[in-house]
Amino acid sequence: MHITHRLFAACLIAMSGASVMVAMTGPQNIEVDLVVSATCGAFIAGIFAAPLFGQPGQMGALSAAAGAVFGTAFGAAIAGLGLGLVTAEPFAFLAAPIIVGAMIMVMPHVLIVWLATMAGTHLIMGFLRRTPDWAD
Repeated sequence: MHITHRLFAACLIAMSGASVMVAMTGPQNIEVDLVVSATCGAFIAGIFAAPLFGQPGQMGALSAAAGAVFGTAFGAAIAGLGLGLVTAEPFAFLAAPIIVGAMIMVMPHVLIVWLATMAGTHLIMGFLRRTPDWAD
């Protein structure tokens, strides 16, 4: 996968991380440090998860689902690590993926935001893979 594809997918996954964190905290009381750490963690995870998005067919959808779960868990762990270093919480990198996963399962609006942004990432990357200027 070309580096441009990876970075573009990572940016889309970073927007997903920011959107999910805003949905988790609520738009009335956004905590900027949480949103920034979620965005950075999702971007780093997105670099690794990028090849899993945009593949054609049923296996491509399964690959995107695996990429969404991996990207979310790994991104939350990185975000938790960053916050843990700042707040001196030694195991924040372990707690963050559990908290994010629980919030996705318990809060329907967070699930909708997560599904919509990850599906959007898959569809956009699929479109770009079929575009001649962006082909692998």
